Amino acid sequence: TESQKPTESSFTTTRDLNQLQCDAQSRNKRKNFLKERYPFAEYLRFGIIGDDDLTSLTFIQDFWAWPIVLEKDHRLTKIIQDASPRFSVHEMDVCNTTHIATLPRVQTFITDPPYTFHGTLAFIVAGLHMLKSDKSIKEFYVILNPIMIGRHFETIQRIFASAGIYLTEVLENFSQYKIPRHFAEERRAHKFLAGIKLSPEAIQYSSSSNLYIFKTRTPEIRKIEQQIDHNQLYTHYL
Repeated sequence: TESQKPTESSFTTTRDLNQLQCDAQSRNKRKNFLKERYPFAEYLRFGIIGDDDLTSLTFIQDFWAWPIVLEKDHRLTKIIQDASPRFSVHEMDVCNTTHIATLPRVQTFITDPPYTFHGTLAFIVAGLHMLKSDKSIKEFYVILNPIMIGRHFETIQRIFASAGIYLTEVLENFSQYKIPRHFAEERRAHKFLAGIKLSPEAIQYSSSSNLYIFKTRTPEIRKIEQQIDHNQLYTHYL
């Protein structure tokens, strides 16, 4: 039998990979969203590009769902594979598009990328390489913090439009993020609360992100790849 899914404290996030976990309610919203988006699917093979949220583990008992997970952090790939051996988990960098192109094709993908210009493009490109290559209309889903990505989102949309990818819908405040442990943000928040004589429990969440729904038929991936600097995937506020 498959083991129970780990708790939110299963691993310590690292700033180097821009890791920030959403809460359990947000993880379940992602699972429910996919089920509602494909209500008659008896078998859905989909990509999860980067899984520091451990979203894949919400599908352990859902045998209609067959996620293909791309994740760089060995700690996470081990947690996911140990929890559900039936999942297809690939420990790799999203920049390794040569390998990604050899993976089984998926019907759709979801990604919660680093909230940076180059990181967002690179994670989405990895998912585009995994999409089935027929001429049908395909959807994919990107979770982004509109404040952190800022003005770069307009640039991303222009790049996508030139490559045949279009934004069709936005679900606001879709994912919530707790104040990250071991990050400077947590220390600043606690110092502020202490200064006004409030308990640290008065604030538990740092931000929320939107879910962006994109559609494409035959994306020109090369046009997007030309805009990516792989040395700055995790660099904030470019």
